[in-house]
Amino acid sequence: MKMILMIRPKPPKPIFFLAIMIIFLTINIGFVMNTNKLDFDHNNGSSVNNLTYNNQNTLSKINSNLIDHIPISIHSNNEFLTCNCVNQGNGSVDNPYIIQNYFINGYYGDAGVYITNTNVYFKILNVWVNRTGGSVFSNQGYGFYLNNVTNGYFQNVTSSYNVFFGFYMDYSANNTVVDSSSSYNEEVTYGFTFKHSTNLTISNNVAFNNYGGYLVSSVNESIVSTNTANHNGGYGLRVESSSKNTIINNMVDGATYGILIDKSVNQQVNSNILLNNIFNGLYVTNSMLSTFSNNIVRNSSGEGISLNGNVTFSYFSNNSITNSSDGINCYQSNYNNFKGNKISSKYYSDGFILENSSNNVLTNNSLNNGQIGIEIINFSHNNTLIGNIGSNNTISGFYLSNVYNLSFIQNEAYYNEYGFNLVNSSNNIFDSNIALNNSQHNYYADDTSTNNVLTNNVFEIATSTTTTTTQENSQSGIDQSNESTTSDVSNTSTATTTFESPVLVLFSITILYLIRKFKKYRV
Repeated sequence: MKMILMIRPKPPKPIFFLAIMIIFLTINIGFVMNTNKLDFDHNNGSSVNNLTYNNQNTLSKINSNLIDHIPISIHSNNEFLTCNCVNQGNGSVDNPYIIQNYFINGYYGDAGVYITNTNVYFKILNVWVNRTGGSVFSNQGYGFYLNNVTNGYFQNVTSSYNVFFGFYMDYSANNTVVDSSSSYNEEVTYGFTFKHSTNLTISNNVAFNNYGGYLVSSVNESIVSTNTANHNGGYGLRVESSSKNTIINNMVDGATYGILIDKSVNQQVNSNILLNNIFNGLYVTNSMLSTFSNNIVRNSSGEGISLNGNVTFSYFSNNSITNSSDGINCYQSNYNNFKGNKISSKYYSDGFILENSSNNVLTNNSLNNGQIGIEIINFSHNNTLIGNIGSNNTISGFYLSNVYNLSFIQNEAYYNEYGFNLVNSSNNIFDSNIALNNSQHNYYADDTSTNNVLTNNVFEIATSTTTTTTQENSQSGIDQSNESTTSDVSNTSTATTTFESPVLVLFSITILYLIRKFKKYRV
C-alpha cells in the first residue's frame, strides 16, 4: 500500500498580513484627510490650511539696487523742492513728487522718514527703514512718521527693528498705504498706526512680530482690506473711536485678540479670517450700527465672537466659527440681530450665549458639537429665536435659566441630551418647534418654570430608558393641546450605520478574506 505524502503549503508570514493592513490604513487615512480638507480661497491668495499668503510673511521684497540714504525729513510743501531725496515730480496730482529706492539703516533720531504739514501729492516707493534708534520717552525711534499729511501714497515701504512705531500716521487725510510691511518693532507699539485721520486706504500690507498689528483710532470713512497680521503679541487689528470704515478680507493669525472694535459706529467688518488667537477671534464692545458678516473664526482659545457690553443695533450674519471655547458670547448687549451663523463648538463649550442681554433676534443659526447649542441666562428677556437648530450637543440644544418673555418659533433640537431645558424661566412662548431624538428629555421645565405657553410643537418622547411622560410634561407647563400632540408622535427609533469612508469597507472585507486564507494553513 502506497503512502501518499501530503505536503501542506507553507503559510504566508505574518509580515504579509501586516503589510496589507498598513497599505489599506494608509489609503484610508489619505481618503479621510482629503474629504475633510478645508480650502478657503481668500482674495489675497491665502489658504486656511497652510497659511500661505501672496504678501509673504517676511520683509517686503526690496530691489537689490537700493541706495543708502540718511533719514528723510520734510516739514512743509516747499521742503520737497530742497530735499535731495526727491527723484522726480512737481507735487501735482498728475505729476506727484516721487521718493524711491532708499535704504535708511541704523540712524538715531526721530524717524527714518519724517513728514509733516504737507498737502501736495507725493509717492514714497520701495523705501526700507531699519533699526532707527532713539528714546521712546522723547518720542523718537519711528520707522515712518507722518503728521498732518494729505495726498500721500506709500507702496512697498518696509519698517523693521525700530525702537518705536513701525509706521505712524496722525491727523492726516486722503492717503494710501499698500503692499508694505512692518515687523519686529521693539516697544509696545503697532506695526501700522493710524490716528485722527480720514479717507485712508490701507491695503495688502503685512504686520508681524510686533506688539500689535494695526491700530486704527479715530479714523473715519476709510478702507482696511486684504491685510495680514501674523504673530503680533496684542491685537491683530484694533479699531477704536472710529466710524464708517470698511474692514474686509483681512487675515489675523496668532494674536491675543484677532480684531477688536471699540467705541465705534458704522463699521463694516466682513469676510475676514481670524485664526489661532489666544482670547477672541472678534471682540466688539461699546459699539453700534455695525455689520459683521461672512467672517471665518478658527481655534480661538476664548470666544470666537464676543460682544462684551453695550453693543447695540448691530448685525451678525453668516459667520463661521469652529473649535473655539464658545462660539458667540453676547453679554449686556441689546437690539442686535444674529442670522445664519454656523457654529461648531468644542465639546466642553457652548455655541451661543446670551447673558443679561435683551431684545435680540436670532434667526436660522446652526449650533452643534458643543455642550449647549444656545444658552440664554441671567435676565436676558424679550429675545426672539426663529428657525435655529441645536444638534449633537452633549447637554442641551436650548437652555434657559432665569429668563422670561422669550419667543421660540420653528426651532429644532436633535441628538442632544435635552432638546429644550428650562430652569426658573417663565412666561415664554414656544410655537411650532421640533425636538426629536434627544436622549433624556425633548422638552423639560423644572418646577420653578411656570406659565410657559406651548403650541403646535412636536416633542417626541425621549429616546433613553428614562422617558418624558405625559404626566411629566403636564407638570412642566405644557398645555393640553401640546400634550395631545406629544402623545400622538410616534416613538419609533431606527438605528442607522453610516460608513465614513468606503475604503474602510474594503479594508474590513480584506481582513476577513485574509483570516479565512490563514485558516486553510492551520494544522
